[in-house]
Amino acid sequence: MITIHKQLSVWIGPMLAGLLIIFLGIGLVASSGILAAKHLTQDGLFIFLIGGVYLLMVGWLLMECCKRWRSGSERSFIVVMVVGSLAVKIILIFSFPHYQQLADRASFHAMTQALVQDGLNGTTLGELSRAYDYGAWVSRAFPVHYVMGVVFGSSDIRNVQILNALISSLSLLVFYSILRHVAGPIARRLALVLFMSIPIQWWMVLDYTHHLYGMLYFMSGVALVFSILHRPLPLAWLLLRGACLGLILALMFLQRGIDSLFILSLFFVLGTTLLSSRRRFLLKYIVGLIVIPMLIYTPAKSMFSEWLERHDRHKLDSGLIGFAARGWSFETMGEYSSLYEQIDQATPPEQKKSVMAKMILSQLHYNPVNVVRYLLPAKIAKYFLVGYASGIEQSLNQSRYQTTGRTFKALRVMWAPCFLALCTIGVLYQFRRKFSQDRLILVSLPVLSCMIYALAGETSPRYSIYIQFCLAAFASQGLVFIVPHSKKTISRGCLIRRASLATAAAGIICIAMLLASMMLIRAYAKNEAFNDLRWTSIKSIPDAAFCLPGEGIATEHVAFERVLGICGSYTDGPAMVENSINLSPIPANSKSIAFYLWPDPIPNQDPSSYMIDVEWNGATKTSFLASDLVDIMYFQYAVDPTVSNNRLVIRLRYASESKSEGTQESFRVRWGYLFVAEAAKG
Repeated sequence: MITIHKQLSVWIGPMLAGLLIIFLGIGLVASSGILAAKHLTQDGLFIFLIGGVYLLMVGWLLMECCKRWRSGSERSFIVVMVVGSLAVKIILIFSFPHYQQLADRASFHAMTQALVQDGLNGTTLGELSRAYDYGAWVSRAFPVHYVMGVVFGSSDIRNVQILNALISSLSLLVFYSILRHVAGPIARRLALVLFMSIPIQWWMVLDYTHHLYGMLYFMSGVALVFSILHRPLPLAWLLLRGACLGLILALMFLQRGIDSLFILSLFFVLGTTLLSSRRRFLLKYIVGLIVIPMLIYTPAKSMFSEWLERHDRHKLDSGLIGFAARGWSFETMGEYSSLYEQIDQATPPEQKKSVMAKMILSQLHYNPVNVVRYLLPAKIAKYFLVGYASGIEQSLNQSRYQTTGRTFKALRVMWAPCFLALCTIGVLYQFRRKFSQDRLILVSLPVLSCMIYALAGETSPRYSIYIQFCLAAFASQGLVFIVPHSKKTISRGCLIRRASLATAAAGIICIAMLLASMMLIRAYAKNEAFNDLRWTSIKSIPDAAFCLPGEGIATEHVAFERVLGICGSYTDGPAMVENSINLSPIPANSKSIAFYLWPDPIPNQDPSSYMIDVEWNGATKTSFLASDLVDIMYFQYAVDPTVSNNRLVIRLRYASESKSEGTQESFRVRWGYLFVAEAAKG
């Protein structure tokens, strides 16, 4: 049994490295494709000129590291890096005094200021819970942004930017403490330069953001894990470091989500490393990495969550399951979906979690091939598009720094494919020798985090900031591998063969496990998915005055979304279009059905000219002007157990009795996400 365990631990590292090569390859292809297809024709010369100059500057810094790494102490080099990084970022901050905070950053600042000015009381929190992101923004305000607001008031943005620069620069010290366990002297210096040179790492200091602090917490947690795993520690030091890890986990929790990511990765790595570790270290690992941290983290998380929940008056957000569901929209290809958020808000609190779960299960039930073929690869690619979707470019343009906005775009567009190519080579270089537990951690973090976001969350390039230090470490290894004077312990051909074998095996195993899991989930999803609306009946007066039910809907949503519209031209009115569906048989224990109705995103004619009727089992349940359909609406009606064939009708018609001859108008609404609910409402 011990031999089997050791063999398993030997294979886990290469398998994870093979998966990471696949993921990085997807990101590399995507970033190169975006550069070639989109930016060669739009601002191509400017992008290549600015981006090329920046890459040459970074290349010169890297060459200096290779040439001069033996001269001078490493401590002096780190001091120069930290001071230089801080100086550049401070200059950047004062160069853009009118930089505007937009979108999420503006919402974050407004909510933090509300906490500061109105106080941490139930009334304030109850009012803030009107916002869908109430829990996220209130949590992220602590401890840094709230304290900065208290100290500096409404003028705290500039001071937060300066603190961002300090935190971002000090993160280089934490990164160096990690590199000491996984890289040699020259690779450490290269990694620090590469990490500091990632465009978003120094441009993000302009934002009123929580990401830089979450990154610091995450890196600090990894550094502590290395310090505990790397060598035996006296009990007092073990307890102290375990307590620090618990505190850092509590800070990660305030960032919403990265604590779960860290804990899952920690348990995975700990489980695999213990397979081949000596038994006398087992108890210390458990105490230092699990028992002590959880004694601090768990009660802190519980108390803060209870405080937020107690004052959440409006209960709009379903929590982590809502975050997961919003990442399963084909219309956004895995990024944030406003429609799914609105559905979450409109759903009664007792049904939110089940409805959000149905979002995921419905996609797996109706569109399994497209999930594997398009959605998951798109989410993986977006996760590794380093520097994309930051909002910095939009803020610069809005602040009338258009040339600087173009410059930032040039940097991120040119940086991503070059950086990912180096990362891929660096992961390939890991096959030169057996995977140690330190390198296993470094490989597993990007793989596990990407898989978690791809399968159980919305995906955005912003979220990869927490593991960019891993990518920088691999990129430095890639440079070590390709520089002419580096010592090679193994031929390139042998490395490529090993990496190819591991990558192919990892890909086959991953696809097989994914398909097997989807088959099992589909069997369960059959009874949990939204109702199939492809067989709804259409009635139109006149016959030509209707939209096709699937017109304008993404192919992957046709099964559970419908368009109800009066389209085209006709010579006589009034016009009417209706969809109807017979829900038979309905399970005996069912008490109600529920569905949603919302405005079509395509521009419409004046909605005040149209009426919407909803009938259930022959009775008109509601009738209202289409102009009242401002946001998504939730409907729920009781099932009559005495009726064998329950029938739902949704009708769109003109509000007036007649229309003038020759009218040419169009109006559309959408409805769908029909499901059997557990309890009736009204």
